[in-house]
Amino acid sequence: MRIPPDIQNEYALLRQKAQREAENRRREVFEREPRIEALEDEIRRVAFEYGIRLRNSNDAAELKLETESTIAKLNEAECDALEALGYPRDFFAPRYRCAECGDTGFADAAKTKMCACLENRLLKRRYELSYVDGAARFENFDISLFADGAARKRMEKIRAFLERYADDFPDNEVRNLLLMGNTGLGKTFMLSCVAGRLMERGKSAVRITSYNLITTVLNKMRANEELPTFTEPDFLIIDDLGTEPLIPNVTVSQLFAVLNERIDMRRPIGIATNLSPADLSERYGERIVSRLLSPMSFSVIHLEGGDLRRRKKAD
Repeated sequence: MRIPPDIQNEYALLRQKAQREAENRRREVFEREPRIEALEDEIRRVAFEYGIRLRNSNDAAELKLETESTIAKLNEAECDALEALGYPRDFFAPRYRCAECGDTGFADAAKTKMCACLENRLLKRRYELSYVDGAARFENFDISLFADGAARKRMEKIRAFLERYADDFPDNEVRNLLLMGNTGLGKTFMLSCVAGRLMERGKSAVRITSYNLITTVLNKMRANEELPTFTEPDFLIIDDLGTEPLIPNVTVSQLFAVLNERIDMRRPIGIATNLSPADLSERYGERIVSRLLSPMSFSVIHLEGGDLRRRKKAD
């Protein structure tokens, strides 16, 4: 369970802020009513003396009950005094952002179970690093955009297949996805739904367009820096394959390197392209196409129909 250092620090600062504000409230009250400060001093004195008395006590259980009873009465007197001044009874308690975990990020003292607030914070971070649309969720998939009954039925099957893929990840029989079809059919949305489901389960995902992938490689080459491998995320989306510049001795070889390395490392890829199989073959050659269209390596999904984005705007 690895928590990024900056998020650990974020939680530590939240705790410190809540505790500092609570201490400021104490000082405010003590200035108004010294008797409440005296009660606090008495509570500390009783707790301190308990430790001393415990060493010489013949009945530790009875002493514990007696001490707890005394402290409870002092606490009650303090709360009554606060209330008499117009303050809430819990005025001295730190006001943490998350009342469930006290801004520790964990639901148990042993710090083995993450609080929901930390799980949500980590999910937000995964989205920040992924370049995946946060609104792309299977739950937001609007099947009504497909007016034609046959198209709707086909998309329902595709959605079910991809949802099953995400739920089974990474133990999928075929690990990689290739979504093909004209522009505006929801290829990026569907792959982003997969990525979103994976990130909800604590996996990492990154979406990059093929244009940005190649330009990133080019920039590294020009700067004489080490080339990126794109092997780190659990799931990599290469979007808009076919829109990248076709640079001799760079584009095809680098795309093949990314595909080959991730496939060899069993690190799944999701690819979206507007190109047909013939277009892919003409643009990239047999070496890449044999990988993309191999049923052992990729589940190939053909999307059909009109531009959903236009239909959505019309509605």
